[in-house]
Formats: sequence, structure tokens, C-alpha cells
Amino acid sequence: MKLSRPEARALVHKLWQEFLDKKGYSVEEIKSLVASVNDDLTIRDYFLGLPCEVSTDGIEAVSTSALCGEFVSSLALVAQDNGITQTELVPFMAIVATFFIDMGEQAEAITALQGSLYLNPDYSLSKLLLQGVIQGSINAEVLTTMRSDLHAKVAEAMAE
Repeated sequence: MKLSRPEARALVHKLWQEFLDKKGYSVEEIKSLVASVNDDLTIRDYFLGLPCEVSTDGIEAVSTSALCGEFVSSLALVAQDNGITQTELVPFMAIVATFFIDMGEQAEAITALQGSLYLNPDYSLSKLLLQGVIQGSINAEVLTTMRSDLHAKVAEAMAE
């Protein structure tokens, strides 16, 4: 079942709390979220802005981006373990790559982006990010600025 934007936003926050509380995820909720991310770029872009959206108060973590990367990776692993194809997880690979870029882990970002492009050579976000990382035009500072500029608009669209 594909979710509306407000439903997807609420589910992301519910799953985030379950991640922090180390609870298991509902497989059906994960499958719905994966379908929605693949169907609606605004929902995908909401994930890109997670560091602007979620609270990490009182949590010991290397960085908010590292914690967001662990969260998105955990969603993808549950999805893959429950029949979601790797091709359907390409957006999640690109999202995780942005968190690697945030942390200055360019090699890991390139690996994630190349993997996503192997599965879907036409995935435009991965192509854009890979080109930017290799050319040096996309780094943590640039990504943080883009995220800050765009996230308020994406969050507003998610409420509709």
C-alpha cells in the first residue's frame, strides 16, 4: 500500500522512534514506505532532510548524519530480508550516500552510489551525486546548505 505524504511523514517519525528504542519494525509498514519512496520523489527527498527533522537530543552518536544513515540502512535491511528487491532499494542507497557525504566519507558515498547505479543506471539522484562527489562540487558543506534550503519546502509539501 502506498502512503500519502502525511502518512509517510508520520510513519518515518514512528519508525525513527522505534529505531531509537531498538524495537522491531512492522514489515508491512516498511513495504509501504519503500513503495511510497519509489513512487513519490517528495517522500524520498524527505529522507534526504532527516538530519534537519529528527531529534538526537541525549543520544550519543558520532553525528546526526551517522545516526540517520544507520536508520535508513536498517529500514533497507528489513525490507531486503522480507522480499523487497535491491532495485526497489536504490533510493535508499542514494539517501545513505548523502549521509556518507555529510560525514566526509567520500569513498563510502561513491561505493553506495556506484552500487545504486549498477542496479539502476538511470537513477538521476545517484548520477548527480556521483558526478558531484567525483568532481568535488558536492561535499558536506554544499550538501548541508542544499538540505537547509530545501528541507522546509519538502516538509511543507509532506503536510499536504
